[in-house]
Amino acid sequence: MNGEQLTLIINKWVESKEYKNMIDGLNYYCSENDIKKREFKYIDGLGESKKDRYRANKKIPTNFLSTLIDQKVSYCLSKDVIVDNFNLSFDLNEEIDVVAEEASIKAQGWTFFYPSEDGELKTKVVESENIIPLYDNTIEKKLIGIIRLYSNDDNKFAEYWEPEGKFIFILEQEGYKFVEETSHFDNGNWGLIPFAPLYNNRHKLTDLQRIKTLIDCYDLTISDFANNFIDFQELILFIRNYSENVATETAAIELMDWLKKYKMISVRQDGGIDIISREVPYQARSEFLIILKKLIYTFGKGVDIDDLKGASLTNVVIKAHFSLLDMKANKFIKEIKRYIKECLKINNKWHELHNKTRSDINKVDITINKTILINELENAEIMLKLDGIVSRRTLLKNCFMVDDVEAELKELENDQMEYNNNDGSEDLIPNET
Repeated sequence: MNGEQLTLIINKWVESKEYKNMIDGLNYYCSENDIKKREFKYIDGLGESKKDRYRANKKIPTNFLSTLIDQKVSYCLSKDVIVDNFNLSFDLNEEIDVVAEEASIKAQGWTFFYPSEDGELKTKVVESENIIPLYDNTIEKKLIGIIRLYSNDDNKFAEYWEPEGKFIFILEQEGYKFVEETSHFDNGNWGLIPFAPLYNNRHKLTDLQRIKTLIDCYDLTISDFANNFIDFQELILFIRNYSENVATETAAIELMDWLKKYKMISVRQDGGIDIISREVPYQARSEFLIILKKLIYTFGKGVDIDDLKGASLTNVVIKAHFSLLDMKANKFIKEIKRYIKECLKINNKWHELHNKTRSDINKVDITINKTILINELENAEIMLKLDGIVSRRTLLKNCFMVDDVEAELKELENDQMEYNNNDGSEDLIPNET
């Protein structure tokens, strides 16, 4: 990879639709929606376009995207991911929610693996718009290189990572220029690229792309409602046969000042003042916003919490409201498990470099516990009725208070032994069926 090739790849990347979608996703997540760019124009007497300074232009961005993404990430990852049958050398749960959020916003998230000063394996989620992945032409689309863009003081740099080394370039006026070739880290090359990708879905779409048009329409509608309210709230005076001349803007301003001060004006014969007021259209606009909101949550596959109000919500009703979110989450969880296995490959390489035992990735057991709102009283009543009919393990697996079934079973066994040692009474807990 030389500087000219690198410059062409980077220029193509920043002009790509994929890059634009990432920036759009980040903007809308941070409430920097397109509505904030809107300006009203008019054509003056000379045919020139000018900014309308007198028309109200409130710009109200909604935050639907942040709500939907936070909801999805929390639903999938608010509880720690459990990895069994594998010797982990890093904290998987430290930033897994961060990379999941990054992937949802920008279609893909990237975690960088590196050795700390203490010789420990550490991870850091990097900005996806600064990562350009390079794949081979096989059906597997194997990752063969990574370009990472970053700035240092007033200079811009690019790193090109290969399995056997790293190349550093600096941006100059004519393009990127090669600086040096180095190893991955001080302990040498790893034989793989120490980046793990998490894709939002197999189509590499952001969570914004399916609902951006709907959000834009909602923003326009609610912003125009505010503008109409401001523009229409003042009364319009229709003055007939005023005794003075108001042909100029200055004269009109003087008239309004006079009215505010003295509450009266002089008119000629057959003159007078009519007050004209206009009502802001409300009902149709409100119903349209309700429709748009429903469509945003439907196509965004989220849960409108406003629909979950009331004391009569059963678990069946709650699950029905969560059905679309659950469908989206199940697909995302598959991508998360693929991401975790990529992390485990890097973890194994770390063990190999430090003469530690590698674990068999094919035998790993990954558990992701989703979080759902439930009617806890109803759930407890059902569990009491099932006690003695289904196994203790099954009951614990479906208990809203239990995250780790195996750990809870061990705690129950410890409690039982402690009780028996204290007074020798009969077992408190029936044997598992």
